[in-house]
Amino acid sequence: MLGKIQNLIRLIGMIIFVITILTVSITMISMINERRKEVGLKKALGASNKLLFLEFLTEGVIISIIGSTFGITAAFYIAQLIGNSVFHADIAF
Repeated sequence: MLGKIQNLIRLIGMIIFVITILTVSITMISMINERRKEVGLKKALGASNKLLFLEFLTEGVIISIIGSTFGITAAFYIAQLIGNSVFHADIAF
């Protein structure tokens, strides 16, 4: 029974991971589309595609680090809360 629950949790985790990747991709695409005029101005002033790519990549990495840190911390404390209330045990990181 425990193995089935672990497999279910793994499956749910993989589904959440895929949904997160899709959400981040859509968010980055819409962020780039919203800043189309800014990108055009930078291109007109001589910015290369590589420079623009690195700018958006850096912004995405910074946002993902902040979001991941917050998400992992929140998930750990929620897991502790559930583990203590349901199983009367601490959850290991």
